[in-house]
Amino acid sequence: MYTPSHQPNQHPDRTTPMVEHLRRSPATRGLIYIMTVMVYMYVISRSIKRTTSYRGVKVHALGLPFTIALTYMLVRLTPEERMQQPYMPTREDIPRLLQGMGLGTAAFLTYMSMLKAKGWGELSGWGWEETSPAAVGESLVVNGLGDLAVACNEELVFRGYGFDTLRQAYGTGPAATFMIALFALIHRWTWLSFVGHSAAGLALTVMRLRTGTIWMSVGYHWFWNYIQLGVFGAADLAPSVRPLRVHGPRRWTGRPGHPDPGLLSMCIHLSVALAFGLSWWRQQRRKR
Repeated sequence: MYTPSHQPNQHPDRTTPMVEHLRRSPATRGLIYIMTVMVYMYVISRSIKRTTSYRGVKVHALGLPFTIALTYMLVRLTPEERMQQPYMPTREDIPRLLQGMGLGTAAFLTYMSMLKAKGWGELSGWGWEETSPAAVGESLVVNGLGDLAVACNEELVFRGYGFDTLRQAYGTGPAATFMIALFALIHRWTWLSFVGHSAAGLALTVMRLRTGTIWMSVGYHWFWNYIQLGVFGAADLAPSVRPLRVHGPRRWTGRPGHPDPGLLSMCIHLSVALAFGLSWWRQQRRKR
């Protein structure tokens, strides 16, 4: 009987040392991922004129496909992540997304009620009384889709793959601290913006830790932005259903619709972070 002799591997492993290092080092994967996305987003933002309508959401709408593709490429480097596909939404994630949308809406309505209670804000009629119904409809659609792109893009980086790789390398606390600070710094370089966006980043991060998925954070982020742009938008921005006029102290009110949070919104985000943080802490204790 013929027994075939041993044949050398016809398809030797051609993995380069760089790829092998990426597979072994979550810190390297995370830092390369974060820096690459940030550079790409910067290039896009510089290529779109500041006077362009809906500029912010257009930047993220153009950037999101790149972020998704880069995430997919890096996830496929490691067998565990490739098998899990951790950021693909599942049927179980739909209720979390809807819950996040409800929480984001409730959070911004709480902010509005605080403005009203202090006499710092008021609704100025209906949007189509100041412009055309078609313009209001366009704003609802563009901001709805655009704010979803913003939320998916930023959550995928700051609470998704970027956070998870640094968490593997350095632990939950250091990774969360770094990503929250970076999330705040990319919005605006002022102390009030840093504090306000850090509070929002903390709420979103603890939400991610408690649920084990990015999708509740996506929903919260999406509708916090969408309600203050498409529904109760600032009078100096794109048309909205019920324009909101704010005339209180800027330190407290911030500027809704702009990357300028105030102390009121900071308190709301910190309250959300506290509630989810306590729930996550209890969850961790039960696992021990």
